[in-house]
Amino acid sequence: EGVFYSNRSAAYAAMEKWEESANDGLSCIALKPDFVKGYYRAGFAYEKMGKFVEALKQCDTGMRRHASSPDLVAMLERLRPLAEREERSKRSGMGQEELLKAKGNDLFKAANFEEAIKVYGQAFEACADKTSDLAMAVLNNRAACFKQLGNNRKVVEDCSVVIEQQPNNAKALLRRALAFEALEKYRFALQDVRDCLRIDR
Repeated sequence: EGVFYSNRSAAYAAMEKWEESANDGLSCIALKPDFVKGYYRAGFAYEKMGKFVEALKQCDTGMRRHASSPDLVAMLERLRPLAEREERSKRSGMGQEELLKAKGNDLFKAANFEEAIKVYGQAFEACADKTSDLAMAVLNNRAACFKQLGNNRKVVEDCSVVIEQQPNNAKALLRRALAFEALEKYRFALQDVRDCLRIDR
């Protein structure tokens, strides 16, 4: 079935239907994560849409499994400067809190979780509205860092603030459920899982 999505992605690409091509590439990856063409199809479609950062992300993910793929190597070299330019352009119009959030995201991707926690804290403090979507995204990301470091109480603390403002935030509910489970608070974990399932229906 994954090969079907890869082939249909290629067909969509031939018709320059890039959104559909990207979606089928992602479906291929989900079904056959070891199939190199899925990453190439998705990355190529995103490149054609001008979404170079997303294209590079698909390429990077594929390279972790297929480091010797000539198609991915060529794509990586082509995309890296384009993605850097897109990122610079995007950040030039950001406010201080958005720039700090982006910096925190970079640190998270580099697995520098302790430093990311500090920067996310600065980003949250820079938010004029502590209940805004941006502020909640910052706390949710910081909770992900705490999870990586095994600090489950802090995960619960940040996620609880997010859930209070955004009761249907599935990421926060799932993170808190896992933290509650680690803390052996199974009744609370179960409730969060139920709330997650309710959202998905």
